[in-house]
Amino acid sequence: MGSTAGTHPWQAVVDWSAGRFDVVSASELAALGVAPSQVKSWVRTGRLHRLHDRVWAVGRASPRPEGRWRAAVIASGPVTVLSHHTAGLAHELAVPPHTLVHVTTTTRARSGGGRAVHRAHGFDARDLTTRLAISTTALERTLVDLADVLTYPELRHVFDRLRRLDAGRLEAARARAGKRRGSPKLTHLIERDEPHTRSELERRFLRFARHHAIRRPDRLNARLGASEMDARYDAERVVVELDGRAFHRRGDQMRADRRRDAALHLAGWIPHRIVWEDLNPFDAPATAATLATLLSSRAAPRA
Repeated sequence: MGSTAGTHPWQAVVDWSAGRFDVVSASELAALGVAPSQVKSWVRTGRLHRLHDRVWAVGRASPRPEGRWRAAVIASGPVTVLSHHTAGLAHELAVPPHTLVHVTTTTRARSGGGRAVHRAHGFDARDLTTRLAISTTALERTLVDLADVLTYPELRHVFDRLRRLDAGRLEAARARAGKRRGSPKLTHLIERDEPHTRSELERRFLRFARHHAIRRPDRLNARLGASEMDARYDAERVVVELDGRAFHRRGDQMRADRRRDAALHLAGWIPHRIVWEDLNPFDAPATAATLATLLSSRAAPRA
């Protein structure tokens, strides 16, 4: 890795760091043949700018974000990877902005200097990858980590914009990670992508209604005109349609759903659609408030 014969030491450092987001470590400088006294001189003259202990930006005080990521990984020890929000950015996920660089390490490194350091006892090779030439948690492990630090709406936003999701690999990554506080969020997001039978969703809706003090529907699975409705509130003329289809398959039926809703409106009924996800503990309070408001607003006797 030493500098090419005849190349000025500084130019060798510039050339080498150009493909590494203009960040260099003490060990890398030594491998390039740069003496510690020369490093000190370059720091004094502003050629090197300290980012962390024994890690510098080359030629500029503020490197690109990827340079900050690389510097944080180097500074946190030999077994360190990008994780959480920052790994999400490396995987091009729709994570909310965060000012710190998140890393996970097996060493005793501490947070500080723009880093949020998470500890791990070790890594399984299946949970690691490389993004932008920087060691990073694999996609599924990144999602497991994000579940610990994002709110449910934030995590759902990330899942909604995933290009792909292998539920089996995600479940395996969650199992390898052990007990995690974000696990319930992952469970609900995985479940919503699975098809559910009508009876499963009906039982879940009735439990939801009891828990939130919403009265039981007047009729279940009763015909209204040419169609069978899942749940009817006759006095309020409200129909609740329970949709157990997998989240990413719902588009196939949207046109038919709109036609059914239009027919109900013309007949003087209000359709209200509830999907599996609406009944999970994170969304159920808002779902209950909406349904209760709808029922109360329609409770007055019709003229």
